[in-house]
Amino acid sequence: MFKHLLKKKDLVDTLIRTEQSVNALPELSAVDKVQLEQELAISHLYHSSNIEGTKLNTERLEKAINA
Repeated sequence: MFKHLLKKKDLVDTLIRTEQSVNALPELSAVDKVQLEQELAISHLYHSSNIEGTKLNTERLEKAINA
């Protein structure tokens, strides 16, 4: 039973450290936010196409992005 409590305490400690690390990061500029969102969208598109089995090549990926 105590082992289970220790695991929960470790998880809480990890969460607190992670939140502190995130809060210490500098603010992103508006341009950086847009670039990050675009990169995430491209990554999701690429990986979801691989999961679906369509495996977009560079040309098809660019067409999907610019559509």
